[in-house]
Formats: sequence, C-alpha cells, structure tokens
Amino acid sequence: MSTVQNMRARTGLSQKSFADAFGIPVRTLQQWEQQVSSPPSYVLTMLASAVGTYLEAQGTPKRHYIPPKTTWKVCIEDPFQNCERIYPIQQRKVRELLDDISRSATLKEMWVFGSSVTEGCHDFEYDLWTPATVDDRLKAEIMSKGVKVYG
Repeated sequence: MSTVQNMRARTGLSQKSFADAFGIPVRTLQQWEQQVSSPPSYVLTMLASAVGTYLEAQGTPKRHYIPPKTTWKVCIEDPFQNCERIYPIQQRKVRELLDDISRSATLKEMWVFGSSVTEGCHDFEYDLWTPATVDDRLKAEIMSKGVKVYG
C-alpha cells in the first residue's frame, strides 16, 4: 500500500472524495496510489498535514508523518552494503553490529528497518529478529520497507 493510499485509507474517503477534498486530480491520485508515479516529498508533507487537520476536524487524532527519503550522506569510514540508505546517526551502530555478528557462520543476511531508515530516526538500541522470532507478517514488512545491509 502506498503512503498516499495509507493516508486516504485513514480518512475513509473514496478516491474521488479524497481528490476533491485535497485538490488533487483523481487520475494523479490513482497514479500515486498505484505507485506509477510519486508525489514530491514536499507534497507528501503538505498532504500529511492537511490530512491530519481533516482527521482532527473529524475527531480522529492526528498522527505524525515523515515522508520517506531514500539516501543520506555516508558518515562512517568503512561503509557497508546500502549504507547510504541508513540514517546517519545509526550508520555507526549498524557497522558495529555487522562487525560483531558477521563472523557468524550461520548469518546469511541482515536487514535494517524501522526508524533507522527514516528521517524520524533517533539514537536508540535495536531489536534483533531472527527467522525463529519473526512471523510472516513482520517478515513481509521487513522485506518491503527494510534495507539489506549484509548478504
């Protein structure tokens, strides 16, 4: 589901009603939702704010939304696979984790997901998920939103 589609789903509006309410051509909205094209990040930010205001007026609490960014400056000397896709304050921690666990003969791949791959990142410890501790739903989310950093 696209970011715009998630926003529209939260409003409960049809495509036409959502497009009319927020001044978006219906065809453009359809292309965004089908991921044929993507709105610029500033449009996502403004739309998220407008949707939040709409939801507050409907009595639904506003959720904070941070538009996705795909790459950042690499801030470590020894970058790893897809390092530019990990938020800078987490790059060092991911490098250290990789150095520690990549010595394992059983490690086949490592993925990073959650706030470590968004501008909403904060300096925090991480959870370690393994095939034994992750269910199919979470695995699908990791594969769709995460960044492969090893393997």
